[in-house]
Amino acid sequence: MLADEGGRAQPTERTAPIRVLIIDDDWDTLEMVSLALRKRGMEVMTAKDGLKGIEESRRARFDVAIVDLGLPHLHGHRLGETLRTNGDRPRLIALTGDGRAEARLESERVGFDAHFVKPAPMAELIGLVERLADAE
Repeated sequence: MLADEGGRAQPTERTAPIRVLIIDDDWDTLEMVSLALRKRGMEVMTAKDGLKGIEESRRARFDVAIVDLGLPHLHGHRLGETLRTNGDRPRLIALTGDGRAEARLESERVGFDAHFVKPAPMAELIGLVERLADAE
Protein backbone atom coordinates (compact mmCIF):
# COMPACT_ATOMS: atom_id res chain seq x y z
CA MET A 1 0.00 0.00 0.00
CA LEU A 2 1.06 3.55 -0.72
CA ALA A 3 -0.14 6.72 1.00
CA ASP A 4 -1.85 9.51 -0.93
CA GLU A 5 -1.23 13.23 -0.26
CA GLY A 6 -3.62 13.12 2.72
CA GLY A 7 -1.74 10.17 4.23
CA ARG A 8 -4.52 7.68 3.43
CA ALA A 9 -3.48 4.21 2.31
CA GLN A 10 -4.01 3.52 -1.36
CA PRO A 11 -3.82 0.00 -2.79
CA THR A 12 -0.79 -0.68 -4.92
CA GLU A 13 -1.27 -2.19 -8.34
CA ARG A 14 -0.03 -5.77 -8.52
CA THR A 15 2.61 -6.12 -11.22
CA ALA A 16 2.82 -9.92 -11.15
CA PRO A 17 0.02 -12.47 -11.18
CA ILE A 18 -1.09 -14.02 -7.92
CA ARG A 19 0.65 -17.37 -7.48
CA VAL A 20 -1.41 -20.11 -5.85
CA LEU A 21 -0.43 -23.62 -4.76
CA ILE A 22 -3.36 -26.04 -4.50
CA ILE A 23 -2.73 -29.28 -2.62
CA ASP A 24 -5.58 -31.79 -2.77
CA ASP A 25 -5.80 -35.52 -3.41
CA ASP A 26 -9.15 -35.12 -5.20
CA TRP A 27 -8.55 -34.63 -8.92
CA ASP A 28 -11.94 -32.96 -9.49
CA THR A 29 -11.26 -30.36 -6.81
CA LEU A 30 -7.79 -29.66 -8.22
CA GLU A 31 -9.19 -29.17 -11.71
CA MET A 32 -12.22 -27.08 -10.70
CA VAL A 33 -10.33 -24.71 -8.41
CA SER A 34 -7.33 -24.45 -10.76
CA LEU A 35 -9.52 -23.56 -13.72
CA ALA A 36 -11.44 -20.91 -11.77
CA LEU A 37 -8.24 -19.27 -10.51
CA ARG A 38 -6.54 -19.38 -13.92
CA LYS A 39 -9.58 -17.67 -15.46
CA ARG A 40 -8.87 -14.80 -13.04
CA GLY A 41 -5.30 -14.56 -14.34
CA MET A 42 -3.60 -16.37 -11.48
CA GLU A 43 -0.65 -18.73 -11.83
CA VAL A 44 -1.57 -22.09 -10.32
CA MET A 45 0.63 -24.97 -9.22
CA THR A 46 -0.87 -28.22 -7.96
CA ALA A 47 0.15 -31.21 -5.87
CA LYS A 48 -1.76 -34.42 -5.06
CA ASP A 49 -0.36 -35.06 -1.57
CA GLY A 50 1.42 -33.30 1.27
CA LEU A 51 4.94 -34.39 0.36
CA LYS A 52 4.51 -33.26 -3.25
CA GLY A 53 3.13 -29.99 -1.89
CA ILE A 54 6.33 -29.40 0.07
CA GLU A 55 8.40 -30.22 -3.05
CA GLU A 56 6.38 -27.77 -5.12
CA SER A 57 6.73 -25.05 -2.48
CA ARG A 58 10.51 -25.41 -2.60
CA ARG A 59 10.55 -25.06 -6.38
CA ALA A 60 8.70 -21.76 -6.61
CA ARG A 61 7.41 -18.90 -4.48
CA PHE A 62 3.64 -18.58 -4.09
CA ASP A 63 1.32 -16.10 -2.40
CA VAL A 64 -1.48 -18.37 -1.22
CA ALA A 65 -1.77 -22.12 -0.60
CA ILE A 66 -5.14 -23.89 -0.69
CA VAL A 67 -4.70 -27.07 1.33
CA ASP A 68 -6.94 -30.11 1.77
CA LEU A 69 -6.68 -31.44 5.31
CA GLY A 70 -7.12 -35.17 4.63
CA LEU A 71 -4.04 -35.61 2.46
CA PRO A 72 -2.04 -38.80 1.95
CA HIS A 73 1.45 -38.88 3.51
CA LEU A 74 1.06 -35.66 5.53
CA HIS A 75 -2.04 -34.17 7.16
CA GLY A 76 -2.98 -30.72 5.86
CA HIS A 77 -2.52 -29.04 9.23
CA ARG A 78 1.05 -30.36 9.49
CA LEU A 79 1.65 -29.31 5.89
CA GLY A 80 0.40 -25.81 6.68
CA GLU A 81 2.79 -25.56 9.62
CA THR A 82 5.65 -26.67 7.36
CA LEU A 83 4.76 -24.19 4.62
CA ARG A 84 4.63 -21.37 7.18
CA THR A 85 8.15 -22.14 8.37
CA ASN A 86 9.68 -22.53 4.89
CA GLY A 87 10.67 -18.97 4.07
CA ASP A 88 7.98 -16.93 2.32
CA ARG A 89 5.16 -17.54 4.84
CA PRO A 90 2.31 -17.83 2.35
CA ARG A 91 -1.31 -17.20 3.25
CA LEU A 92 -3.11 -20.50 3.94
CA ILE A 93 -6.65 -21.60 3.15
CA ALA A 94 -7.97 -24.98 4.32
CA LEU A 95 -10.36 -26.55 1.79
CA THR A 96 -11.71 -29.75 3.28
CA GLY A 97 -14.61 -32.12 3.64
CA ASP A 98 -14.15 -31.93 7.42
CA GLY A 99 -16.76 -29.53 8.71
CA ARG A 100 -16.26 -30.30 12.40
CA ALA A 101 -15.71 -27.35 14.72
CA GLU A 102 -12.54 -29.07 15.98
CA ALA A 103 -11.03 -29.07 12.48
CA ARG A 104 -11.83 -25.38 12.04
CA LEU A 105 -10.28 -24.54 15.42
CA GLU A 106 -7.15 -26.56 14.62
CA SER A 107 -6.83 -24.73 11.29
CA GLU A 108 -6.91 -21.45 13.15
CA ARG A 109 -4.49 -22.68 15.82
CA VAL A 110 -1.81 -23.74 13.33
CA GLY A 111 -2.03 -20.49 11.36
CA PHE A 112 -4.49 -20.97 8.52
CA ASP A 113 -6.12 -17.72 7.42
CA ALA A 114 -9.42 -19.38 6.48
CA HIS A 115 -11.23 -22.73 6.58
CA PHE A 116 -13.71 -23.72 3.84
CA VAL A 117 -15.80 -26.88 3.80
CA LYS A 118 -16.17 -28.54 0.38
CA PRO A 119 -17.80 -27.68 -1.86
CA ALA A 120 -16.69 -24.10 -1.24
CA PRO A 121 -18.56 -21.23 -2.89
CA MET A 122 -16.13 -20.52 -5.74
CA ALA A 123 -16.71 -16.75 -5.92
CA GLU A 124 -16.05 -16.46 -2.18
CA LEU A 125 -12.91 -18.60 -2.41
CA ILE A 126 -11.54 -16.58 -5.35
CA GLY A 127 -12.29 -13.29 -3.60
CA LEU A 128 -10.49 -14.47 -0.48
CA VAL A 129 -7.43 -15.57 -2.48
CA GLU A 130 -7.28 -12.11 -4.06
CA ARG A 131 -7.65 -10.30 -0.73
CA LEU A 132 -5.08 -12.47 1.05
CA ALA A 133 -2.53 -12.12 -1.76
CA ASP A 134 -2.89 -8.34 -1.71
CA ALA A 135 -2.71 -8.06 2.09
CA GLU A 136 1.06 -8.24 2.28
